[in-house]
Amino acid sequence: MSVLASALKQEIPAFQADDDTCPQCKSERYLNRPMKLLVGPCYHKMCEQCVTQRFDAGPAPCPVCERILRKAEFYQQIFEDLTVENE
Repeated sequence: MSVLASALKQEIPAFQADDDTCPQCKSERYLNRPMKLLVGPCYHKMCEQCVTQRFDAGPAPCPVCERILRKAEFYQQIFEDLTVENE
């Protein structure tokens, strides 16, 4: 296996900042290190637990912008700047 192929198989670590806060439950990554924040199609972040609780029953509004979202649309943030993530 080539070096490039093995590098492509490795996952890119998700971006983490100490000041990240979930808008739903108000948990902060500073106090809860294992918390995973997911980004929605509207580029607002929510913790994985809140995404599961809020969107398991079906589409629901984003707690920040009220856009209707689905659980499958959330993903882990890769870039520090969400505007880069948007592009």
